Amino acid sequence: MSEYLYLYHEKQVAGLCAVHALNTLFQDPLFGPVELMQIAQEFDRKEREQMMQAGVDSPDFLKYMAVRIMWIHNIVT
Repeated sequence: MSEYLYLYHEKQVAGLCAVHALNTLFQDPLFGPVELMQIAQEFDRKEREQMMQAGVDSPDFLKYMAVRIMWIHNIVT
């Protein structure tokens, strides 16, 4: 009796490396760009909350916000 091994693979398109890597790792198309964006936004929100607990005038929080503002500015322009 012959058994066939199924290996799930997605071709890399549009710079969506994380989407393709996770789907290949889990061997199923579980994630799309929207789902990963939502997960990333949730991580960002939690990180902001933790940084704010240290105080909005702490050097780490100020550095975090400065980098975030530069990143947003680069996307908008």
